[in-house]
This record gives sequence, C-alpha cells and structure tokens, in this order.
Amino acid sequence: MFGIRLVRCSGPPASKFHDSNTQPKKPIDGPHCTICDGLNGQPCVDCGSTAYCSTICQETDEPVHKVLCETFTRMPPRPTSTHQLGLFFPVDEEEPKLIWINIPVTSEATSAEHRSVDFNSLLGPNLVLGITYRPDNLFRHFALDCTLAVFHRDAFVFDGSKDNKSIHSLTGGVMYRHWKGPIVVMRLRGRDPKQYSDVTLGDLRHAIDYFGNGPAFSCNPNMTLRSGRSAQGVRVACVGDREMGMDLLTIVAVPRDHNTFKEPVEIPISTHLQLPLLVYRMRAAREWEDVNDEDGRSPNSNEGASSLLVDIDKNSATWGLVPTGWQSHEIGSVVIVRKDGRKLQPQHIEALMQYCDNWKSGLPKARGAGQNLASRENLLRRVTRGSFATFFEGYRRGKIGHDASYLTIKGPYELDRSDKGSDAAKMEEQLYPLFTFGPI
Repeated sequence: MFGIRLVRCSGPPASKFHDSNTQPKKPIDGPHCTICDGLNGQPCVDCGSTAYCSTICQETDEPVHKVLCETFTRMPPRPTSTHQLGLFFPVDEEEPKLIWINIPVTSEATSAEHRSVDFNSLLGPNLVLGITYRPDNLFRHFALDCTLAVFHRDAFVFDGSKDNKSIHSLTGGVMYRHWKGPIVVMRLRGRDPKQYSDVTLGDLRHAIDYFGNGPAFSCNPNMTLRSGRSAQGVRVACVGDREMGMDLLTIVAVPRDHNTFKEPVEIPISTHLQLPLLVYRMRAAREWEDVNDEDGRSPNSNEGASSLLVDIDKNSATWGLVPTGWQSHEIGSVVIVRKDGRKLQPQHIEALMQYCDNWKSGLPKARGAGQNLASRENLLRRVTRGSFATFFEGYRRGKIGHDASYLTIKGPYELDRSDKGSDAAKMEEQLYPLFTFGPI
C-alpha cells in the first residue's frame, strides 16, 4: 500500500461564511452534481460554490468554473440585507463578474415581477427590460432546484446594443442567438419564482449552457439525464487509484462536451478493428502522484491501458512501441469511450486488452525501425473486425463460468442506435471519488 490519504473536497473555512447577512450564502447546489445532476456531489475545494460527482464532470465544468472560482472566495461583504449576489455579463470584457444587487421588496410583493429592481445602471439607459426564466438546464436535460432569471434589454437585437464579449468568450462563440448588450442573471428560490437568493457558480454553468443552447422544450420537474447528452465509457484505473479502492474497470458517464470528445486521442488498433475508441488521460491525485509502492511501481502505472496505445502504423519509426506520454509507468488512469457514442462496457475493454496482449506477443523483439514493411503488413492482417469479434465470443464463453455479467453483455459489434447514451447515471459504480488534482 502507498502511504496515501484520501482528501475529499470541502467548502471554504467556516470563517468565510460566518455571517449570512454579510457574506454570500453557502451554496445550495450540493449534493447534486452541477454537470449531470447526479447524487453524492463533492463541493469545489476552493470556493465550495459548485459540486461534482466525478472528475469527468469536474473537468467538463473547469473552463467555465475557473473564471470566477477565486473571485467567489474574495467577494466583499454583503452591503445590506436586501442585496443578493448576481452574475453580470458585461459587453466589453471577456469574463463575467459577481456583483451585489440591491433588491428592495415592496410590502405587497407576491412574485419576482413585482420587485422593484433598478437595472438601468447595469443594462443601460432607455431600458425596456426583458426577462427570461429558466427552471431547468435543457442542454443537460435536468430540472434545477431553483429558477434562473435572465435580465436583458428587450430589444437588444435592433437597439444598437454591442455584442456581448463575455458570453461569446465562455460559449466559444457557439450561441443559439446573437446575444448583445449587458446581461444580468439572478437566482430565485424554487420553481415558483417569488424570492431571490445568492447565485452559485453552478448557476454560471447553467447560464452558459442556456446562452449556448437555448430553450428547446418544456422541462418536466422529474427530468433525469437524457441519453444523448452523455456517452457511456469505461475508466481504466492506474495502480494509485486501485490502491485507493477503485476497481480496474468502471462504467462512467462522459458528457459530450468533455475533453474526451473535444480533444480526441484515438486508440490506434481500434481503427483497424472498425471500433473507433477515444482515450483521455485523467488527472493524477496529488496524494500519490510522486509516490511509489513497495514493489517500486509508480502509482501512475497502468499496463492494461498502455497496451492499447501501441503504434501500429506500418510506416512509423515507432512501430510496435507505445508513444511517449502513454507508456505504462506514466499514463495514469484513463477514460475510454466509443467515437460513435454507443455504450462501451468494461467487458469490451477487458477483452480488448487481452486481445492486444495476444497480438503484441507475436511481435518480434526488434520493433521500431527494426522490422521490414512486409512483416508489419503480415502482422496487421490479423487485426480485423472479424478476428476481434471471434476473439470476444471465445473470451466471453470462457468468462461466463465465473463472471455472470458476461451472460447478458452484447458484443461490441452487436450494438445499435438504441444502445447510445449511458446507464451510468443510474449506477453508484459510476462515481469517481473527488480528490484534489495536480496537472497531467
């Protein structure tokens, strides 16, 4: 065992939030995950204002979350009891801001619309106020535990308002409408908008998803993750993660906007097998990233995953070798998904790792530039869809006697369009315990 300690992410020290009348209120997103709405979310260790159930979800949100994470921890005290924390998206700046907004309540207020809020100083003169209420994240297909109110100039399309740089920056310019003019986002408690509360950084994610994708249909309060929004993949745990109690192979739900899909690295042999797979290196846990076990193995060791990355380009000088950065002692834990989005099962990866090991055993010792082209082509003729389909069936028959899960698992080539999406949201086994992470 390593001399390691599990460090759960926790919210900021209690002293930062000792007075609810002067500081932003503690986040109310948890324990639901900001990205997939899964349970058992762990708060961000720095700001505590958003929660994630897995490193996959944390990494998906990171480009947006990091923009205001540090700012949230340094917010000035609440000016008065009627001020609430809001999100301001300026026109001429690349990033949004957290601001205190005074929201005086009239004595007869029965809904948010009756509150007297002065937005002229933020949204500009000659203001005709436009308001959109969002009780859901339609892009990720789940209902929120609050309602987001989006305040904007009602005629921003044609009143001369300039393009909103901050929204353009965080959406990468991919927006369902051409957002112009300054915009304010506030949080309302519950789905019946009658009372404002402080926004969280989870709300920032939901707002950006709305700006980028917009409304598509009415949201059912009992919504769960829609299959098209994530793909079922498999996490292959390295030595360090296995020492921390994780299984070698685990089902995970991978959002379609995670870097696995945005910055794809294709597993070479999978292309020859007509089963294109994408792989993504997970971040190393700081608790073990520089520690070796009793046998001298690096905690980043992951021989099974590394075996899949062998270079099989017949014209390559590194033929039969694993490229730098993906070698077994340094690769760490990885996530693998199918490029076509269909469900990937741990049994598929287990069989593929054994298939690759068997194929590599036929490689001569002289790899790299030391093997002639004809020999390489001869070896590649064995790497076919048919050979792996046959291998998988034989492997499955051999496993059924002591692993009942193989009785019902479809082969990798037996899946159809109905097998897209992920069952992982329904499984506790998908959860990847959240540690503090260092860079790859």
